[in-house]
Amino acid sequence: MLFRSQAFHIPLKQFKWLVVPGAGYYGLKNAGFQAARGRYVAFWDSDCRPAPGYALRAFRKLESDPSKSGIAGASFYMGDSYLSRLEASYTFGHLYGSEGPMIEVSPMAHNLVLRKSAFKMKPFGSFVGRLGGDHHAREVACESGRPLWKDPQLNMYHERQDFGHELGKMLEKRFAGLCGGPLIRWKTRPDWVVIPLLILAVFKIAFRRMKRVFIYGKYMSFHWFETLLAFPIILLMLVLDGLLALAMAVRPSFRNKILRYQCGP
Repeated sequence: MLFRSQAFHIPLKQFKWLVVPGAGYYGLKNAGFQAARGRYVAFWDSDCRPAPGYALRAFRKLESDPSKSGIAGASFYMGDSYLSRLEASYTFGHLYGSEGPMIEVSPMAHNLVLRKSAFKMKPFGSFVGRLGGDHHAREVACESGRPLWKDPQLNMYHERQDFGHELGKMLEKRFAGLCGGPLIRWKTRPDWVVIPLLILAVFKIAFRRMKRVFIYGKYMSFHWFETLLAFPIILLMLVLDGLLALAMAVRPSFRNKILRYQCGP
C-alpha cells in the first residue's frame, strides 16, 4: 500500500495507490490501514528501507503471540559515518536496548507493523502532522491490554536527515511572521527579545540531545572521545540549522530552491 498526495501512473499492478489530498502524514497511514485487507499492516515511509527478512520476522512474532497488538522495530540512519551514528543515537535511541512491551516508549510510524484486528479504523487517531499519532497508537494498545512489542532486531534504515527538525521548525515559523522580507527590514519590525530566547533554545535542545547520546550512544559503539566530541558537533549542527531556517523564512526564493533540492522539481 503506497501513497502520494498527487496521482501518478505506475505500471505495477501488485500495488494499490491511494490519493488522499490534504490527509497529512498520519491521515495517509490511517487511510492505508482502512484499505488494507490482510491480518497485518506494515507502515514504512518512502525514505526508509527495511532490513532483509523484516516482514517475515514481524509476521512470525505476531502469529506466535496473539497478545501483541503490533511490533515496532529499531531505526538507523543509512551509512556508518560518525554523524549518521550520532544522529541515530538521539533520534532513534529509545528504540534500542532490550526487547519487551512498549508501555512508556512510543514507536516510530515509519517502522511499525500492526495487527488489523487490534485497532479500529484509525490507529493513529485524528492527528495529521508528524507528531502525536505514534503516542496515540501506543496508548490505544496499552488500554486494550495488548501493548505494542519492541523488537530491536527488526531494523529499518532511514535516509540521514540534512538538518535538525525542532529548532528549524521553530525558527522558520517565528521569523516568517516577524520579517516578511529581507533581513534589512528587521530595523523597522524588530522583536529582539526573541534572540536570547532562541539562543537558550539552541542550548536546551543541544543538552537534551546530548543526554540521549550518553544514554543510547553505547548502542552505536561510541568511544569516550566520540561521546565528548558529540556536544560541539550537535551545537554546530543546530546553529547551521537555525541559519538555514532563518534564510528560508526571510527569503521565499531561497526556500523554494531548498525544497526543489530536497524534493526534486
